[in-house]
Amino acid sequence: MVPTPWPSTGALNRLVTKSSGYFIYATTIIKFIDDKNYRPTERLERIENLDGTEFDSPFGALDQLYTQILRDVPLRLDLLRILRVIVHYRFSLQHIEQLLKLKPGDVRLILRHLNSILAVPSSPDSRVNSHHASFYDFLRDSTRSGIFYVDDLHGRMDLARSFLKSLSYTHDDPALNRAGHIGWCVSIVI
Repeated sequence: MVPTPWPSTGALNRLVTKSSGYFIYATTIIKFIDDKNYRPTERLERIENLDGTEFDSPFGALDQLYTQILRDVPLRLDLLRILRVIVHYRFSLQHIEQLLKLKPGDVRLILRHLNSILAVPSSPDSRVNSHHASFYDFLRDSTRSGIFYVDDLHGRMDLARSFLKSLSYTHDDPALNRAGHIGWCVSIVI
């Protein structure tokens, strides 16, 4: 039950001003508000309260939008690990779960709040993609992404350990030791 007219002309004008001419800002907001798991009025209200001045960048409003969306994800540590793999390697859901030792379906569950910025496939053999390259740029720039920066030394070391474990044949699961995911991992690393 959304009151009419909705959104108000004032709300639309404020969003247009915040977009600073960036089409990706407008499309991301539409996808964010249109998420079927939330009330659209509450989502719009959260976006309207962002002022874009928190970041010193020409992309300030967009960066703040990305940050707000990422803050909604409850499992932040797992999210950052997954985002590192997505940004640098573009693996399938299944390969991300194998590399990071997550249970089948975990990547989809963790990323389900990010439909406005990521295209999360239903097939485990498919790759996660960003709706716009600016999201990857955001994640790779520490001044823009802050706590969501994916190229920090600790994160890269964590990812390297995951690769080494994948190549070691010392998995807890004997089936992985026999069949392993060494094939796909070696082809990516080399």
